[in-house]
Amino acid sequence: MPTTKPPLFPSQEKIKRAKAKFSYLMGSINNYIRSNPYSIRKQTYGDRFYVIASRDKDIPEDVSFEVVELVYHLRTALDKMMVALVARNERGTSGVGFPFGGMSSNGEPEQFPTKRMEDGIKKKLTTDQWALIEAQRPYPGGNDTLWAINELSNEDKHRKDLVEALADPGASVDITRLEPSSTVSIGINNPAVIHDQEREVVLFSTDLARNKRIDSTISPAVVFGPIPPVQGQNVLVTLNQQIRLVESIVGVFRQRFF
Repeated sequence: MPTTKPPLFPSQEKIKRAKAKFSYLMGSINNYIRSNPYSIRKQTYGDRFYVIASRDKDIPEDVSFEVVELVYHLRTALDKMMVALVARNERGTSGVGFPFGGMSSNGEPEQFPTKRMEDGIKKKLTTDQWALIEAQRPYPGGNDTLWAINELSNEDKHRKDLVEALADPGASVDITRLEPSSTVSIGINNPAVIHDQEREVVLFSTDLARNKRIDSTISPAVVFGPIPPVQGQNVLVTLNQQIRLVESIVGVFRQRFF
């Protein structure tokens, strides 16, 4: 005898798959960070002493693939929820998906809902269902965490700038003066930020009149590349927020309408 699946089961399964991808990504990204992908060396040029940070290891190539696939699972979970709603209303499900706002050609947020939504998905939902959709603010300038799901799921998996390593090196220099003998610890007030595109960055330089010992640390983070609205945001933090948000939205619609 066939078992009856719970309401919005397909959406819940997609969320499970997103969580599995997140676990993999968390391990892959944390392993990369622990591998000490950046190193610091001292070098002299002429009468100057330079401290140079170098990126020695790249982010694993599969991280971008897994990020896009994770977000696509979340987008699909929302789409399947909409199909279930429309089917429950006994309306046609062809072309039904979760309505996201967008940007116009001049870079301004489009009006939400668009005329296409007004003539399409909105008419297939009840007044209460559409009101709850609008309450999620799935458009630029509304709930950007939610809107970014649509933007990221549409990204080309082969984009090299989907994610990048961003490192904030903090360093101190112990300087031993030749005459008189003394030791001074100097902290860098504004440490350089090393972007993924940069193989080497000069952190600072000074003259050669002193002996110097460098005590430096570089703590990289894996962040999104130039993709609004998530540019520069920590990949794991953002994805975790998106998973929790979609799980919450599906849970609310399930409780209200199923």
